[in-house]
Amino acid sequence: MKYYYLLFLLGSVTGFLKLPLGSPFSLKNSEYKHKISTDHLSESDKAIVQEISGVYGLIGPDSDIYDVENLYQLFTGNGIIQGCFFDKGEVTFVNHYVRTEKLLYEEQCGPVLKHKYLYPLFFLLNHFQWLPNVMGFANTALVKMGNKRYALYERDVPYEIFFDFDNKSITTGQKQHNHGLKFFSAHPAIYHDRVETIQYNVFRKTVSFLQLTTDLVVKNTIETQMTYLPVIHDFISTRYNYIVFDSPLAFRFSDIFVKKIPISLMENKPTFIRIVNKFTGRVRTFEIPKGVYVFHFAQVYEDEHVIRILAPCYDVLDFSTVDILGKFRMLVLDKVSGIVSIKKHDRLENLNLDFPVRYEDMIILRNIDDRVCNGFVICRDLEIVHEIVFFRRFVCGEPRVIYLKGSPYLIFFTFNLHSIREQSNIVVLNLRDFTHFDLPLDFAIQYGFHSFFFT
Repeated sequence: MKYYYLLFLLGSVTGFLKLPLGSPFSLKNSEYKHKISTDHLSESDKAIVQEISGVYGLIGPDSDIYDVENLYQLFTGNGIIQGCFFDKGEVTFVNHYVRTEKLLYEEQCGPVLKHKYLYPLFFLLNHFQWLPNVMGFANTALVKMGNKRYALYERDVPYEIFFDFDNKSITTGQKQHNHGLKFFSAHPAIYHDRVETIQYNVFRKTVSFLQLTTDLVVKNTIETQMTYLPVIHDFISTRYNYIVFDSPLAFRFSDIFVKKIPISLMENKPTFIRIVNKFTGRVRTFEIPKGVYVFHFAQVYEDEHVIRILAPCYDVLDFSTVDILGKFRMLVLDKVSGIVSIKKHDRLENLNLDFPVRYEDMIILRNIDDRVCNGFVICRDLEIVHEIVFFRRFVCGEPRVIYLKGSPYLIFFTFNLHSIREQSNIVVLNLRDFTHFDLPLDFAIQYGFHSFFFT
């Protein structure tokens, strides 16, 4: 009898050890396709929809934003793509769960991450390829590299995603098992002839900068030592250098049985800005005398004397909560003196901003007020150009700027507050006169991270 049990455990689930972790499930019935009506629109608004050609969407975690209590929950939901195909005036909504190795395994064996205290065992089994990567969520960004599109998560490698514009469908392709590629940033630097990304090692406290072909073949790697726990979400790539923030993050072992993810920013420790030469690996370090963390860089300007970095900065950060405040600031690195100065704007210091999107010579940032993403702030450097606020609406993720006959439009998802969740909308907003119209959806839109627009 024991041999039959052993054979059961060794049963192949996409090539992995089969463990009875919980009840099997299927997400197929949670995926759907809907035609979106435009009958209510004015003729001028219908003409705008007629001009849109492509697919706008969000990728994010399969989590209800109202149930999320900490950043751990927010970051570790299975990846779901929500997209709207625009084709000659017709609008079709499609959602799709990214079929990662982890999700395919869980559909047969039960949820892996329900077993919190078995994480070390799961990571060990993954090291020997007996279990899938339990951090394989593919929920953060969806980008085009070369002629292919990939879903990204910084503790896994890319998954190819296929968009069928004729049949209005989205499907998951292969995971990219490429030599030398262990992890892949959700914010790679993408050029016409190459891709640059990072992968970090929290045990050795190192960050590796990788140069790849557009087919994701690793061509060059530079490794740099960090001082602190290198949980690095974004980095900067300039012509000659990589730039990363070595922020004073600490893993608090005393909280390991209390908090889901006991990582926080040590506010009284210095932050080091590492500038790594792409060709020699030589590192120059600038220092900020206090703790600062950056999730997303907005813009970088560099000349022979200074580097100016625009970014939402976090002075306080605890991954066990979602109550975090991003302050949009400019950090000026003086190459001559080696001194870092931080420029602020009084009005911006009273807002909670992040998810910067470049638009002409400006930056569009989403604003959060009392845990509600209620609109956007448009800035030129640290000058506020315009504020867009929606009443009783929740903006569901990053917007996208598209151009129609030379005019810029912002497109994004919302859902209505203080009503049934099924009252959601696709919003198309003119960035010249700030008029907008809605395409109502009769189903709930989920919160997302980064947006995409593919043609």
